[in-house]
Amino acid sequence: MKKIYSSIFVALAMITVGQAQTVVTFEAESYHTAPVIENIGNHADWNSSGPAWHTDNDLAQIVNLKSNWARCVYSVPFKAEGTKNTVTARVTTKLGGDDSPFQDAEGFLLVAFQDTDAATGASNNTNRDGVIIKSTAVAGDKVFLGVQGSSAFETNPSISQADKSTYEIILEIEVGDSPENSNLRTRLSNLESGETSEVAEAKGINQATFDAINGDGAYLLLYTFNPFQGEDGTDYQITSLYVNEIVLDVIESSTLSVKNEKIADFKLYPNPVNNELRINSISQIQNVEIFDLLGKSVLSLNNVQDKVNVSSLKSALYIVRITTQNGVSTKKFIKN
Repeated sequence: MKKIYSSIFVALAMITVGQAQTVVTFEAESYHTAPVIENIGNHADWNSSGPAWHTDNDLAQIVNLKSNWARCVYSVPFKAEGTKNTVTARVTTKLGGDDSPFQDAEGFLLVAFQDTDAATGASNNTNRDGVIIKSTAVAGDKVFLGVQGSSAFETNPSISQADKSTYEIILEIEVGDSPENSNLRTRLSNLESGETSEVAEAKGINQATFDAINGDGAYLLLYTFNPFQGEDGTDYQITSLYVNEIVLDVIESSTLSVKNEKIADFKLYPNPVNNELRINSISQIQNVEIFDLLGKSVLSLNNVQDKVNVSSLKSALYIVRITTQNGVSTKKFIKN
């Protein structure tokens, strides 16, 4: 089983390397050794404030089981270089167990870029900028994202509180000529249903975050904490959460710009899939190509609308590459 995990990681890296992305899937052999299973901080690429964040060896993900004030930091810096002045993070997370309903108000996961790879220190928002995923019955049974940093959204991006399936958080920080002229943008999606929020934008980031991205680099922080005063004045309560994929990148210009919808990103559902794979893309799809884990193309289609019949594929993990007029993007999916 461990060799299969390693093969999956290598295949993903080969497909994404040309796009200057870093993909962390927790399927590599290095995440399944005894010290790392107990504490993600024992991995060479991570720092952790304690054993709360650890590896789920069966499902190839990292887990935090109801722990408070628990941080882990991906200790590889990301910085603006030349015209590439936007740092992005795409984090796929599952909120709680399948059979545990949402509470009226509960806090989940902070995803942010900060100026240090240290996983300790006082809780504040002066050296980091990001978003925290929350839910509340008072907000109309919505799951939504709120800013953690120096600015705020005019309206928090939200989707319906249908279930606790897999969610995708996209965070990007576009660095201008000053902290005040920089932008934080985000979007939230339910990967099972395909529901996607509007893009939300906040003007301004912290000086420390600005200096880090323009200097030695900023670091991805995953952080659970409580209490946190919600919109209804009620403290949010920590629940179990899982993170099974992280994609980090430094790009030339914004893809989530509310002024520019030229986004090459897309969504797949259902995943796993039996027969019909749905594709949700803002841009017109020019080509869909599916690869097995050896890099062999097993299906290629042009002028796809919004779905692909994959019933002829064997049960396995695949990589799908979507080409639009605005670029190329890849994701993985499981064929049942």
